[in-house]
Amino acid sequence: MYCISTRTKMTEFDSLLYLPRKMNATVRKRQLQRQKRNCVIATMTIGMMALLFGGIAVFNSASRHSSRPTSVLGRAKQAQSLVSFDTEEEEYTVDIDQNIPPETTFAELAEMMLLPWYEASMIAILDDPAWEEGINPYNVKKIRKCIRITRMMFDIFSPVFPADPQYVQMVEDPPVEGQKIKDNSLWKQILHQFSSGYRKLGDLQDLFDVEYSDKLLQKRIDKILEWRDGFLAFMKEHRIRRYLYSDFSSGVGGIDPHGRYYHDFSHLFWAETPEEHLPHGDDSGIHSIRQLGILQLSYCLNVLDVISNYTTVLPQMNEENFHNFRKEIRTFTDEYSVLGSILLPDNDNDDPDVLSGTISDFLDTSDKLGDINDTWVARNIYVTENKHPKKQKKLAKQVDEMWVKFLDWMDRHDIIKQLQHVLDNMNESYE
Repeated sequence: MYCISTRTKMTEFDSLLYLPRKMNATVRKRQLQRQKRNCVIATMTIGMMALLFGGIAVFNSASRHSSRPTSVLGRAKQAQSLVSFDTEEEEYTVDIDQNIPPETTFAELAEMMLLPWYEASMIAILDDPAWEEGINPYNVKKIRKCIRITRMMFDIFSPVFPADPQYVQMVEDPPVEGQKIKDNSLWKQILHQFSSGYRKLGDLQDLFDVEYSDKLLQKRIDKILEWRDGFLAFMKEHRIRRYLYSDFSSGVGGIDPHGRYYHDFSHLFWAETPEEHLPHGDDSGIHSIRQLGILQLSYCLNVLDVISNYTTVLPQMNEENFHNFRKEIRTFTDEYSVLGSILLPDNDNDDPDVLSGTISDFLDTSDKLGDINDTWVARNIYVTENKHPKKQKKLAKQVDEMWVKFLDWMDRHDIIKQLQHVLDNMNESYE
C-alpha cells in the first residue's frame, strides 16, 4: 500500500507502561477509587462543556477536513493521501469521489482528477519495488499503466493548460504558408516526458513472450533507466509540482480556471477539435468530459468500419489501424474506470447491468486486440533481427487466425451495436 499515513507512537511517559506488575495493580486500584468519587461531578461538567463547545468543535473539524490547503506541499500531501496500491490487482489506484456537484467546472475537475494521478505516477517512478529488484519484462506493467493513466489525465485536461505565448500569437496571427507552428508549452514538455517513458516501458514489456538476447534486454533496460533519470531531472528543474499546485493568479500556476488553449500534441481528440469548440476552464466539467467521450466513440466506429473488412493484419498499416482502435477503446475504458458516471451516465432503465456488461465487452475487445498485437510485435522482433524464420512463419499464421476469431467474436457480441448504443446515450446526456 502506497499512501500517506500517520501513526501514534507510545512513549516512555505513557502511564503505568514501565511499572512492575504488582505496583501496576496497586496504582490502578487507587486510581479507580479516586475516579468513583469524582465520577458524577466530572460527568456533569463534561456534559455541560460538550453541549456548549461540541457544535463548535464539530464545525471546526469539518472545516479543516474540507478545506483546501494553501501551500503547495499541503496540497501535494492531500493528493498523495488518495493514492494506494491494490495488491490483488497489482496496480496503482486513486480514491476519488465521482459524485461531484453538477456545477463543478472543467478546471476544478482537472485539479480533482489530475493531481492525485500525478502523485501516483511519481510514487511509481520513484519508489516502486521493481526499480530495486531490477526492472524486467515481467514487473513493469503496473508502472506503465500508472504512467498511461497519468498521461491520459494531462491529455484530457489539456485545454486548461496554457500554450506557449509565442504559439498563441501565431494562432491569432496565422503564419505564412509553409511556416510550422510549434507549441513549446510546459504542458507539452510534461506530456512528452510521460509519453516517452510509456513507450520505452512498452518496448521492454513487449519481450514478455519473446525469446530475446541479453543484449536486446539490456539495451531496452538502459533506455528506461536513462529516461527515468532525465524525467526526474526535468521535474526538479522545472519545479513541476509547484507549477501544478500553485494558483494561476500567482503567475506560476499551470491550471487556468478560465482558460481555453489548443495543443497540437494532444494524443486524444482535442488536437482534432477546432479551438473555438474546446471547453473553457469555467465550463461544466461533466459536459466537457462527455464531449470528449463522444469524439472518441465516433472515431472508434469509423475505424471499426474500416478494419472489419481486413482479411489479414500483417501489413504494418493494417496493424496500425487496428492498434489505434484498440488504444482508443482502451483509453475510453480507462477513462470510465477513473471518471465513472462523470463520463458515462447509466441511462439504461431496462436493465441496470447493461452498462457494466457493455464496459466489460469493451475491455475484452481491448484485451483480445492486445493479444493479437503482442503476437504481431513478437513476429516483428524476429523479422527485424532476421532470426527464427520458422517462428516468423508460425506467428504470421497465428496472427491472422487470431484476427478471424476476433471478428467472429465481435459479431457475436454486437460490439458495433454496443458502441453505437453508448454513443447515443452520451449524445442524449450531452444535449
